[in-house]
Order: sequence, then structure tokens, then C-alpha cells
Amino acid sequence: MSDGLNNRAFFHQSFESHPTLRGGNTTNRCYTQGYGHMGNTRRSALSAAYLIIALNTGVFAGWQYAQMNRDQRLLRTLHENFTLSWQNLREGRQWTLLTSAFSHIAWWHFAFNMLTFSTFGTMLSWIPGIGAAHMLALSLGSGIAGSAAWLYQKQVSTKIWGSFGQGDGGVRKVALGASGMVMGAGAAAACLMPFAPISVMFIPMPLWVATVGFAAVDTYFLHSGTTGIGHAAHLGGAFWGVAYYLCFLRGYGGKRGDCSSPRLRKRTTNQTPSMTATLLRTSRQTHAEAAPILYGANTFHLYDEKLLHGFLQSIGELRKHLRRIQFGIMLNAARMRSALHLLKQAKQLDPFECSAMMLTKVSGHANHVKTLLPWLKTLQKGARGAEGRKEALEIFTVDQSPKGLGSEGPAGNLFYAEQKRKPAELMASLRQALGSE
Repeated sequence: MSDGLNNRAFFHQSFESHPTLRGGNTTNRCYTQGYGHMGNTRRSALSAAYLIIALNTGVFAGWQYAQMNRDQRLLRTLHENFTLSWQNLREGRQWTLLTSAFSHIAWWHFAFNMLTFSTFGTMLSWIPGIGAAHMLALSLGSGIAGSAAWLYQKQVSTKIWGSFGQGDGGVRKVALGASGMVMGAGAAAACLMPFAPISVMFIPMPLWVATVGFAAVDTYFLHSGTTGIGHAAHLGGAFWGVAYYLCFLRGYGGKRGDCSSPRLRKRTTNQTPSMTATLLRTSRQTHAEAAPILYGANTFHLYDEKLLHGFLQSIGELRKHLRRIQFGIMLNAARMRSALHLLKQAKQLDPFECSAMMLTKVSGHANHVKTLLPWLKTLQKGARGAEGRKEALEIFTVDQSPKGLGSEGPAGNLFYAEQKRKPAELMASLRQALGSE
């Protein structure tokens, strides 16, 4: 939200938090020992995020149309129903506490807020159990809390500086924008996954550092009459995000809870189990016949090396049937080497695709080549001894064109420039290292 049109720098991060498997006609599901079928919570969460973005887009289009056509009637309607002010509240338009959070006039204000919100929406959607209800409650509540905080701050400023627009440095009487919702979603995401790596204006850092940093800046400029930014709205939204996490989301992750908590197990194991996984427990013969299909026909999505290692350990000798794995981020080099050692048994693996985000400096892993090389040598050796077998660097790939909510457009392309360069450099280094053997 801004007092008028100003906004802030934005975050972007593609995120996956739990292993899932996907097959040709199968339903997406979490696949980790003891969890069971995850249902369609991710799809519903993304749908809720898309709905909020669509509503913002519609209101933004209305502002643009009214301005381009000088439609005074429509402009008056938008000002009365989609901006936040004490005047609107006194005239009985209390709904502006929420509708103002869907309103943007400047294109860059709209683009930054939507890009950032879509980023946090994507991150939250990968948390098993967080569906549309949580996404909507978190977003709408943050928008209202941000509006309430802005109004309270204006009231305090009026007592200190006098009437609006006179002694308060000319700060506008109205506010609009989704920054409160953005900060609420960001604060909840930071509580759930504090060490998730993100980039703020191309500077990598953990999510919690960025969130605390922005909250500190908002607090410092809270009563400033010169920034034109709704700092109070940002703080109000962030407060709601933290409160919502403490009240409803602690069982899904973060420092105040973990993903193996009784709450999450209850939500997941009470659902209909995977038909394919159930077949493995029917009999030894069925197990022997179904295992190659289950592990060979599905793509397994694992966020980090801890989940990868635990998954590979849990399935034992069935590792030999694995065909497709998508991997997120490398946080611990030693554990990654241990996981890759287990993965050597997957002789049919093709492909092992990594996210570009695995290359972030936040991971503290300075030499990916050193970690990956022993496993790649094994793959390369197997390729030489099998007809039609792909080369190691055809099996191991890094996504060089990351996609996700909000990544399209000039701003998204600019942001991803750095992450498109790093995978190419890694692959070149690995190619050189393997060629020198």
C-alpha cells in the first residue's frame, strides 16, 4: 500500500518445500514416509492467489480506462470505492478497508506488488495442507489489518502535525495498494521457511533477514511525511501474517513447529491414500510387480538434500527403479554427497533436474562441482558401458529458464537474468571437469 503511488523493491523466489510425485494421469501428492496423500491443496492455494491477482488486475484496468478516457464518473466511483480514507469511512463506505487493497493506479506499483505477491503465494502453496482457505484468510486479513494500521497512523500523525496535507509534509489523504497483503504473505512465509533463499534487488539473503529488514525500514520511516509510502500498512499486514502463523500455521513448518507435527500428520493421513502406494502393501508378488511402475512412471519432486536423502533411505533397494527426479536447493554439501551416493543405485535415472535456485549463495555451498563430480563420474562410467545410455550431463540438468507465478514480463525477465547465467557456468565447469578425467 502507498500514500498515493509509491512502492518498494520486490522479492522473487521459486520454492518447493516437500517431496511430491507426479505421473502421467496420477494426482499430485506428497510422497514422504508416513505422510500419505496430500490432495489438491497446492492447486487450490494457487487458484486463490490467481484470484487475488485477477481482482487486482481488473481494478487496475478500470483505473487505466478511466484515466485514458477521462471518464469522470468512473474515476469518482473508483475513488469512492477503491481508495482508503477517513472521508470514505465517514460516508459509510467501510468496504474500502478491503477494496483499497485491490487498487493500483501506477503500472510499476501494480507490477511490483503482483510480482511479489505471486512469489509468496507460490512459496506458501508448496507447504502441504495450506490451501485456498488459508491463502484467502491470510491475504484478506492482511489487507484489512494494513488498512486499519494506516488509518490509525494517520490519526496519530494528525494529532502530532495537524490536519492532513498541512503540517505532515503533504502526505496524501488517501491510500491504495496491495502492499499490506504482500507483507502479510511474506511474513507468514518467513515464519514457515525462515531460511528460504531469496534475492532482494539481486542481493541474496535468507527470507527472514529480508522480512526483518523491511519491517525495520518501515518502522524507521513510520511517521515520515516525505516518503509517500504506507509504512504503517506494511507493518499492519506483516503483523497479521505473523499472528496468523502463530494461530493457524505453526503445525506446517518454521521454528515454532515442524512439518512432521501431529497437526500435519492428522491432516494428511486421514485423507484417501494413494492407490498406487497401497498396492505395494498388498502382497509380495504385487509389490514386486507394482514397484517398478510406481518408481519408474512418476516424477519425484524434492525440495532439498535432506528430503532427498531421507526419501532414498526410506525406499531402500527400490532406488534402482527411480527414473525422474526434480530437485530444489542444495543447503548442505555433506548430506548432498551422501544422498548422491545412495542415488548411484538408480541406474535408470533420466533426468535429474535441478532448480536454478540451488545455485544461490545463501546456501553456503561454495563448490557445487566438488559435490556433484563423484556422482557424475559414476553416471558417466555407466553411460560408457551401456548402449543408448545418455551422457552424465544429459541426465543431470539445471533449469536455465526458471518459470513460476509472476516470472513473465520485463521485470521478471530482468530479475531472472542472474539465475540464467549461473546454471550455464555450472554446467560448463562440470563439463570441463568430466572431460579432464
